[in-house]
Amino acid sequence: MLYLSSRVADRVLGTDLGVYGWALYFDHGSGAPVEDPPYANVCLNCGAGHHALSVHRPYPGVYRCKICDHVNPFVRPFRNSA
Repeated sequence: MLYLSSRVADRVLGTDLGVYGWALYFDHGSGAPVEDPPYANVCLNCGAGHHALSVHRPYPGVYRCKICDHVNPFVRPFRNSA
């Protein structure tokens, strides 16, 4: 319910509450860290994030996870996160 509520708030209020992520950097290099874009479609079973254009959608409104084959609700990407 929290996830769905945050997605509705994102659409209505233009917020980014539904986007979550984490990053750990253990690099002593001189370059700037590269951050991956957020994914709106995250598997509820294994937690893998998927780009909206690369998921298999067997039925309208759902997609199948590439990692664990679990069926999840599909969420259209918001803003420029594609």
